[in-house]
Amino acid sequence: MNGWTNLMQNSQVESALKDAGISAGTFTEIGTIAVVAVLVIAVLHCFLGLKLVRVWSGILGLALGFGVGSGVASMFKLESMITMIIGVAVGILFAVLGLWLFKVGMFFICWLLIAGIVMGAFPELNAVAAATGIITGLIAAILSVKLFEPVAIIATSLWGGLTAGSGIVFLLGLSPAYLEYVIGAAIVVLGIIVQFALESHKKVKQHKAKASEIRAKESTETEVEKARAMVDHLDDDDDDDIEIMEEDFEYDDED
Repeated sequence: MNGWTNLMQNSQVESALKDAGISAGTFTEIGTIAVVAVLVIAVLHCFLGLKLVRVWSGILGLALGFGVGSGVASMFKLESMITMIIGVAVGILFAVLGLWLFKVGMFFICWLLIAGIVMGAFPELNAVAAATGIITGLIAAILSVKLFEPVAIIATSLWGGLTAGSGIVFLLGLSPAYLEYVIGAAIVVLGIIVQFALESHKKVKQHKAKASEIRAKESTETEVEKARAMVDHLDDDDDDDIEIMEEDFEYDDED
């Protein structure tokens, strides 16, 4: 977010805006709207990242598919409209795959989020920062295969909380700059707590539903056993009655 402020204060940017006929005020308003939009997404990511994992996976698939589809189509020098249609079609296909294979999508989401966080922690983006971010993100992504829920919760809360902290500091014009890390860290912790609490509540509900299902099954089996016992008892009574009748017939014959 501080980068946005520096960008607006850059003389070359101001000159380019004047040449384009865009005032600094308009540019600032557009930037503020963009920051608010990112802030909303960050908050959702921080507190509902795991619950919205299918959505994030679908969005990632849509963006990736559109890029791949339009990129391949442009290589064949097709018309812009046809290129756009192919990009949208492939994007929709990848979005559906992302919704279906959401754990695969979360693998790449964790990779991107953690890589971005680590690279952002370096004072400048260089080869060391990029390599460290890529490797750390890949490790987190691999861990998400075995520990899906915990890693997804931590990754989404980290990115969402830190991004939200930066957005809040920017919008409110707070200083010094380290406040964005303090506010971001507090939001991260709160997001992790909320997400684990929601996941725990979900597990409890699932266990209760499973227990009710088992009790209902056992109750049904008990009722069936009782019915069988009654039928067997009735059969025994019928056999006793038949034996008594046979004895009566034998007694009558002797008379």
